[in-house]
Amino acid sequence: ALAVTGLIAVVSGLVAASRGRVDWRRVLTYGAAGSVGAQAAAPVAVRTPTSVQTGLFAAVALYAALRMWSASNGPGEPPQGADGASGTPAWKPLVIGFAIGVLTSLLGGGGGFLLIPALAVLEGLPMTRAVATSLMVIAITAAAGVVGLWMNGGLDEGGFHGRAVAIVAGCGLAGSAVGSAIQRHVPQAALRRVFAVLLVLVTGGMVARQFLG
Repeated sequence: ALAVTGLIAVVSGLVAASRGRVDWRRVLTYGAAGSVGAQAAAPVAVRTPTSVQTGLFAAVALYAALRMWSASNGPGEPPQGADGASGTPAWKPLVIGFAIGVLTSLLGGGGGFLLIPALAVLEGLPMTRAVATSLMVIAITAAAGVVGLWMNGGLDEGGFHGRAVAIVAGCGLAGSAVGSAIQRHVPQAALRRVFAVLLVLVTGGMVARQFLG
């Protein structure tokens, strides 16, 4: 899952970067902290049961959905300074980035869902810029997570399936291209609501397969 997430994120992120949508300062801040978190969590991730990972994913995704839906009903984006900085304390992005890195390693990329609420709600970035920036951060943390799993034996004994990664990543990239074309014509509040609804639907499907299937 980390490999698929990383491939989709890096390709889609580079396309967005070519259009000037990526905030590289935040990529470095969240990416560096996230990489440390992903490496720190790797020894635990390889020993965490699938049912526990699914439960954590559900909790993280539902929290992110709630924050995004609530923000869509607010007065708009928080004000930013001339350098694009919001009023967020300097230490907070580092803590959030570290936590997202931990979750990304534990959940196989699922922790990355928190990036968009963090960037859009806490940092005040427009949704298009928050999505593009999150893609590059996810690419960095996913790569760190894969390395961490490999160093801890998580890719041994058939733990990596290259063909499956290529097929799923290819489908994901096609979906990413369609989504990128659509988002330019959708209002910010609507994008936040769509993101929240999709998170709830994906979470419901995963939980049903894990505990009811």
